[in-house]
Amino acid sequence: MTFSKNPSGKLPASAGRIRSVETTGKRRYKDVCAVSRALFLLSVSPVCIAEPLSAGESFETLRSVSCEDIARQTADAFDEADSDAPRFFQTAAGTVKGVVVVAHGLNIKPSKMGAPGAEGTLVALLLDSGYHVVRVTLAGHSGSLERMKTVSASRWLSDAYVQYSKAYCEARKAAVPVYLVGFSLGALVFEALMNTETETPVQFEKAVLFSPALALKNTARAAFALTPLLKPAAVIPSKSPAPYRAQKGASPAAYQALFALEDQLCAARFAHSNIETLLFIDPDDELISMSALRKRIAEYGLSRWNTVAVTNSGARSAPRYHHLIIDADCAGEDTWRQITARMADFFSSPAEDAAPRGF
Repeated sequence: MTFSKNPSGKLPASAGRIRSVETTGKRRYKDVCAVSRALFLLSVSPVCIAEPLSAGESFETLRSVSCEDIARQTADAFDEADSDAPRFFQTAAGTVKGVVVVAHGLNIKPSKMGAPGAEGTLVALLLDSGYHVVRVTLAGHSGSLERMKTVSASRWLSDAYVQYSKAYCEARKAAVPVYLVGFSLGALVFEALMNTETETPVQFEKAVLFSPALALKNTARAAFALTPLLKPAAVIPSKSPAPYRAQKGASPAAYQALFALEDQLCAARFAHSNIETLLFIDPDDELISMSALRKRIAEYGLSRWNTVAVTNSGARSAPRYHHLIIDADCAGEDTWRQITARMADFFSSPAEDAAPRGF
């Protein structure tokens, strides 16, 4: 499988162009942000992308390819034989209302985001409501644990752009909008992608975020900041219930990639994130600070974001993990009814006009 440059034989106008990012002395983690920005200075190859997608394509090259070209050349990435591979599900409803990108969290099985007929899951809810679904799989979350040990921010952005391309093309075919439903890491990856220049701009009509990894607690960040001291082969155990885990734990590389994406997004000041967004979080979340998240929303002028506090005190899954609120089992029946009702109202209400996007 290869990606070709556009039919004109010329590089897209965006190739190699770097978006200017405002920096201030108040920016936290400025050294890490500088490293993240330096990644964007890598040269973009003027030739076709020749490496197989499974080998992990450089995002710096992939970002200069259009969604149409990517979707045409990656159709076999959506593997129906693998329950945790990227999947495209079509609604059986007579009228298609939109295409929803559904993205999992760190070390969460993609299949736990749902499937057709899996009652009490996000994917089933969306399909029954008249939406096609692209269920995302990020590198390291299917197959062997070895894949988790070599992940990077670049690879996750590549995965996200490839799978967004599928949603984009299906939405154009049906003449409907593209929406985002992201949990934890999945929310972070796609927010970062929205704020990164790509040949086809990544845009969503609306977004629903669950426990988004956009404001890690200081205690969590301090603990995970020690991951560079660990051997690459180390595995950091997960707190989520065993049935939800993609692997027995996450790798140091995975946490380093998460930090890089969060810092990159802050460096971009969430410039393209102020779309209508419904955000669910448990105030007792073990990883995300609700107060810090609200401060970040205010700091970056995310006036179209609405935060909803929920509790998973009625969760059936064990051990109870407040960060995990993605289905009826881990959120609890009462909370799940509240979440699904809010989502139904949110998606059915007319979208407000958004500001034009430009880099």
